[in-house]
Amino acid sequence: MKLAALLVLGLCVAARGAITVEAYYQLGDADPGAGAGNVGDAQTVDSGPNGFDLTRHGQPQYSSDVPPLASATAAADTLSMRFVNPSSPIDITRAGGVEGSFYSRLSVLATPASNYGLEAWVKPSALTPADASGYALIAYNGSPFLASLGAASNGVGFFEKGGNYIVRIGDTEKILAPVVPNQWTHLVFLRGATANDFYVGNAEVPDLSSDAQTRPIAPTGSFYIGGYPTAALHGDLFNGTIDDVRFFTYSTTGPQPFDPETDLLMAVPEPGMLGIAMGAVLFIRRRR
Repeated sequence: MKLAALLVLGLCVAARGAITVEAYYQLGDADPGAGAGNVGDAQTVDSGPNGFDLTRHGQPQYSSDVPPLASATAAADTLSMRFVNPSSPIDITRAGGVEGSFYSRLSVLATPASNYGLEAWVKPSALTPADASGYALIAYNGSPFLASLGAASNGVGFFEKGGNYIVRIGDTEKILAPVVPNQWTHLVFLRGATANDFYVGNAEVPDLSSDAQTRPIAPTGSFYIGGYPTAALHGDLFNGTIDDVRFFTYSTTGPQPFDPETDLLMAVPEPGMLGIAMGAVLFIRRRR
């Protein structure tokens, strides 16, 4: 029976391995007094150990619509954050002016040279960004648009752009997958010792281009979820729901080296996989 139990766990449940969570934004579940339909707290709490809380801008709201996470890979998940933003350009920098809905902190998350990852669950409300820039920021660590200022962009993160999810590595963009409105999608970027890896859902996105080798420039600026207050009078504003944004480092050595199949915030297995697992258990019991 022990073997059967291990098989079920291996197929149905993802166990934590050799990762260190640096920041984990559940966007509601750790916030005092949070409730579906309420405006997000002035600070949304970092569920990680470092207390990297984010500050609210505008009026994002808590939602009870959450991604189908496997319980063993995430803390209790009952709330997410919904962002509703205007489609016209807005002046975020003007004192007292209208601002978009997003969360940010005044400094970036410290990033090593390699062996780190960023993941997020996202559910856009439309196929293409409503923001005048053509981009919608999901989560970003650093400064993604400095070319207009004559400098190299830095850091890494996720956007919607032209009906696709992309990961932006400084000024380099990698298409991950088409956007499917009103559907939860899991986006993952991993920086290894010599190359990048990309995942959408539980599947790796193949990459034979230079994108796989592009090393992110050490981030400066801030960490953002849902928008980026640029100087161009728009904010790359996101419309839809975001949850479980996590930044982590990982080890490739030791008794439990990092494994994307077990260490990411994966979805609950499909019913068919549950059936396969239970069938395997029954088969093992009959053989015994």
